[in-house]
Amino acid sequence: DLNEALSVLLRNVCQSTGWIFGDAWTPSADGAVLQCRATWYEKADGLEGFRSITEKTTFGPGMGLPGRAWNSKQPIWVHDVTSDANFPRRLHAAEAGIKAGVGFPIMVDDEVIAIVAFFVRDSRGEDERFVNLVSSVCGRLGEVVQRKRAEEIREQIAAQLAREHQRFE
Repeated sequence: DLNEALSVLLRNVCQSTGWIFGDAWTPSADGAVLQCRATWYEKADGLEGFRSITEKTTFGPGMGLPGRAWNSKQPIWVHDVTSDANFPRRLHAAEAGIKAGVGFPIMVDDEVIAIVAFFVRDSRGEDERFVNLVSSVCGRLGEVVQRKRAEEIREQIAAQLAREHQRFE
């Protein structure tokens, strides 16, 4: 299940790298907006409020950190989300003490199937090792989803062929 995989990815990346908050987004059924599917955060002061507003928020293409990563299909790094005019949650981030954020697309072929974003409490310049690590993990997750989709199609075709075979017997 993609939502479970996103939850595991958020928790593991945050716990192994020291980033304190992660959120995951997937396109809505009509593909118009991104909806929050999972969050993970350290049990630290102020993060519960940021989580609460995050789970109620949606983003269109190019809107906020998730929307920019969705639109560009590339990782997006923001040194200080509290001073970014295109970060709608900036006041809530300031209240939580969050500063830097980075968003990553998860791709299947040329389609963005999800966005994951991570946040810390200090302003940080872009960390190439972190970007490469998380991009690699996102790429692997995209490959798993692609294989699962192929398996489902194969099973549907096999079932259809079996029904057709029974009909002709």
